[in-house]
Amino acid sequence: MADSKVAVAQRPAFGLSIKLSRRFWLILGTGLLVLLAILLWYLRSQQVAEEKSLNEELDLANGRLASLELDQIVAQQEQVRSQIASTEAETQALLATLGGPADSIVASDTLYRIARECGVTIGSISASEVQTTDYAGTLCQSVSVALSADGNWPALLKFVSTLKTGFTNSLVENATFSGGGSTSEASVNVKLMVYSIEGETR
Repeated sequence: MADSKVAVAQRPAFGLSIKLSRRFWLILGTGLLVLLAILLWYLRSQQVAEEKSLNEELDLANGRLASLELDQIVAQQEQVRSQIASTEAETQALLATLGGPADSIVASDTLYRIARECGVTIGSISASEVQTTDYAGTLCQSVSVALSADGNWPALLKFVSTLKTGFTNSLVENATFSGGGSTSEASVNVKLMVYSIEGETR
C-alpha cells in the first residue's frame, strides 16, 4: 500500500516534465523561425544590393558604349567628308586639265576610281575636243583621252584590263608599257575613246 501511494505521488512530477518539454520545444521552434526570418531578410538584402550594383554597372557600360558608338560615327562621317572632298578636288583638277565642259568629261570619276581600285597613280591626262560621231547606228559625242599611269606591272596590267572590261562607254585604242622588271615600278600610256549618247539609235 505504501508503494502505491509513492507511485501516485510521483505522477504529477512526470506530467510537469512533459509540460516543460512542450514549452521548451515551442520556444526553440519560435527561436528557429525568428532566426530563419532574419537570415532570409539578410540574404534578400544582399541580393537587392547586388542587383542594384549590377544595374548601375550595366547603365555605366551602356553609357560608355553609346559614347563610343557616337565617336565612331563622327569619325566615319569625317572620313567620308574627306573622301568626298578629295574626289571633288580630283574631278576639278581633271576638268581644268581637259579644258572642256563638264558634260563632255563624265568619264573623270570613273578613270580615277579605276586607278584607285587597281593601285596605280594617274600622272597626266589630256583630251581632244568633243566630236559627234556615228557609232553603230547611234549618234554619240566622243572624246579622245590620252593618259599616263604609274605603278608596278601587275597593277598596270589590271588597270588596262579594267579599262577594257569595266569602263562600258569607252574603247581602249592602244596601251604602251615601259619600265623595269615584272615587279618594279613601271608606267603605261593609254589612249581611249569615251562615248556618250547624243541621239537615238537609227
